[in-house]
Amino acid sequence: MEDAIDALVAGDTLTLLKDISTDCGFYPYVDGEFTIDGDGHTITADIANDGLFNLMGGVLTMKNIKIIYTETTSADGAKGAIIINSDCTATLEDVDISSKCNDVLLIKSKGILNINSGKYVIEDGNSVPYSNVIDAQGSSVVVINNGEFYRNDKGLTSVRAMVRLDKGSNITINNGYFFSATGRIIFSNGSSNKTFTINDGEFEIGADGAYTDPMFVLNQKITGTINGGTFTINSGSVDANGAATPMFNLGVKTAAITVTGGTFNNAEGNLLNVKCGTFKTGGGSFVNTLGKVIAFTEDYVEADTVIELYAGTIAYTANDDAAVIKGFIPSSSQVTDSGASMIITGVLPVETEPEAQPEAQPAA
Repeated sequence: MEDAIDALVAGDTLTLLKDISTDCGFYPYVDGEFTIDGDGHTITADIANDGLFNLMGGVLTMKNIKIIYTETTSADGAKGAIIINSDCTATLEDVDISSKCNDVLLIKSKGILNINSGKYVIEDGNSVPYSNVIDAQGSSVVVINNGEFYRNDKGLTSVRAMVRLDKGSNITINNGYFFSATGRIIFSNGSSNKTFTINDGEFEIGADGAYTDPMFVLNQKITGTINGGTFTINSGSVDANGAATPMFNLGVKTAAITVTGGTFNNAEGNLLNVKCGTFKTGGGSFVNTLGKVIAFTEDYVEADTVIELYAGTIAYTANDDAAVIKGFIPSSSQVTDSGASMIITGVLPVETEPEAQPEAQPAA
């Protein structure tokens, strides 16, 4: 297969005729558009310190293929089943990739990735602490129109993520199903601004009793917009401190999230853990049963922190314990920095109480 890939020129289609196994990576370099069609076949790759497909040039369409990828030696997260290098473009259709080690998809500086369909999986038992389903590096662009995405590795504390955004990268999610056993659907890394937009899709994290980071871990400069979708944290999910997992974690002033739509369900954890940053809503439905709507990770709010809840509905369950009472406005002792602001307008929280049980009737 290596010779066939090396011989590709613009306009060519390479079609697999059978299942293959390989212990080396491929480096397609084409000046123009080309296609790799798996025709339903499988490539099994057991590779030392290399990616399987390392796109070096051109515009690739890959379709109808299954890849089982095991990269056996690298522990730095610098490899992937498909690596899209600088100024290269790849479109994936009906591609099924499972990775037992390292990233599934790695997009390097100025690379472009379009995913129209398929299934992309980090297997349970993956031992590399930096592996991600999608690793978008400097100034890369990712567009997901549909597909299934899974991080099945449970109980491992690490910096891995479903989507890792680094140094100016951008991702748009228009649809799809995303499940992560250990959280971090979106994780921001690196000092340059990153952006994400979610228009629709189903997002689910957590496994009963398993360590689970928040769904959105925003500890570096990032701007995010959520216009729709369903976001669920499963019962029994706990963070590094043993507390129920929150939906959002804002840890820097340069993290800014705007929510205009979507449904957010977190039965046990907080909606928002905030130290600083900006969180605004112009719509959406937020359901918190046991956790706080907003929790402060410090005993103060840093300057330039902005929480603006202009619209949307928030349902929460009443709790008599003042330390965990559900509501937006913290006690005066929690807001000590005059540079912070909190604006509450529009639809107020909807407090829910357990339904009253009918009184027992005396026997006749």
